Amino acid sequence: MPCLLATLPSTVAGSDIVNLAGDQAFESFMASYIRAINNRDPSALERLVHPDCLAVRNVNNPAFNFWLKNELKRTVPGTYRTNVTRLPTDFPTGNCPVQPTHQLQWDFVMEQPRTDWTIMRRLIKDGGRWYLVLP
Repeated sequence: MPCLLATLPSTVAGSDIVNLAGDQAFESFMASYIRAINNRDPSALERLVHPDCLAVRNVNNPAFNFWLKNELKRTVPGTYRTNVTRLPTDFPTGNCPVQPTHQLQWDFVMEQPRTDWTIMRRLIKDGGRWYLVLP
């Protein structure tokens, strides 16, 4: 799937744009993320969430289940842009024990019907792997 890496204005005050072109771990993460969404595979999507975030969530957590359901509603088109910014070290974590280090902004353009949408997700690279950090 083609991906257009772009430098867009940061959405977090004081954050730095990070160039992840050539980062194999990030490319693998994004490919897995796209596959999970397009295949409507909740188990594959859960595997992208940091284990410490999963460990503290209740299996019947309505917020997590809502996120999971909504994440799988759409199909990732062939053309999109990603922008990753470094988060401040004091970025709020909510109820998650993991401090996110980066924010992913993922912009999509659907031609028919003409619809633009954006996904914002918090990330961390831990043990050489990228993970989603959910509050």
